[in-house]
Amino acid sequence: MTSDAWKSKPRRFIQYNDLVFKGTRSINGTPSETITTKYGSTEYLLRHGSYVTAQDTQLLIKEDKISLDLAIETTNWDLETVKAHVDFIKEQLITRGKLWAIDTGGTLIWANVLLDSYTPTYEWTYRDDGAICFQVEFNNYSGVWHKADGNTTFLLPYELCSWTSMLANCFYNSDCDNCENTAWVERGFCENCALQCCELGDAEPLCSLRGEIEESFFSQCDSVYRVVHNCELGRNMLGNEKLWGQAFCDTCIEDIFTTKFYADTVLKSRNITVTLYGEFENPEITINDTKVKLEGKFTKGYLSVSSDGRIYEFEQAVELQCEPTEISNTVLTLCDGKWWTVENGFNQLIVQGITSSHFCAFINYERLTY
Repeated sequence: MTSDAWKSKPRRFIQYNDLVFKGTRSINGTPSETITTKYGSTEYLLRHGSYVTAQDTQLLIKEDKISLDLAIETTNWDLETVKAHVDFIKEQLITRGKLWAIDTGGTLIWANVLLDSYTPTYEWTYRDDGAICFQVEFNNYSGVWHKADGNTTFLLPYELCSWTSMLANCFYNSDCDNCENTAWVERGFCENCALQCCELGDAEPLCSLRGEIEESFFSQCDSVYRVVHNCELGRNMLGNEKLWGQAFCDTCIEDIFTTKFYADTVLKSRNITVTLYGEFENPEITINDTKVKLEGKFTKGYLSVSSDGRIYEFEQAVELQCEPTEISNTVLTLCDGKWWTVENGFNQLIVQGITSSHFCAFINYERLTY
């Protein structure tokens, strides 16, 4: 298949929480999603058009609704475990979580959503075509989609862990036929079963499998992988520093470091963390035209500054997840009265106040689209 044919594919919804939409035929018809923007509008009385007001040159996105007509395959279900499968599906739908999709061009994306409505088209029983069908509407309450982080997103071979089958084998009829079985009642067996299914040793980082996304998620009848978002697994496989974003290092620094970096975020990103390695005195961190300044000497090794006002200092990379030293944000000055913004395309990073010759900067930001 040519790259042009690949790029022409529309957005394909593939998974909600741990409920995988197996194969393209698991979604009937055409999914519905309408993006709307935020702005104020006042119609001119004696002129054409209207006067509009917006916060920025780039419009903000309202929450939106995503409607799917789902068909969950039942041909590989045990008659005895139908109840457990149905309970699993309902439990996954009613739980707030991530909706995953493959965007046009092959980018894996996700959105934080919640179930707005659920409408069964028939009863929750076997269908003649071997599927349970129902309609759902999700509320994408933040209005945006996030491009998946290749260092914290993994693909777990689906055939190694059929999640619904595992739960069915553990819990089917546990409130009735198996009440006399203490192993089931005490749930020891079930917990062991869940533990086996949660084994992530076979999970592969997203970046290593990009070429297989088309074959897996655009297959008509099946899905090869289940998407797993797991920061701890990323730390174990790749190390803490990989989770801190793009890295820039130099060994011949005299007070100031400057570089440019490319960001593929479509929407402006304001949730940003900059982590510095080295020693600093009254450091200043500038992204594009926005400067943030800290007062004091920082000599532990690592210094982390986030756009929510949190500041940490620590000696080892692992300490950021354990017990870093939190610094009062009274040492912080927003020189331009606002936090940084990362935009689509090239951005500039400047760090001043470096007192060590060896220096690294890590920048982590949300990669947003709609």
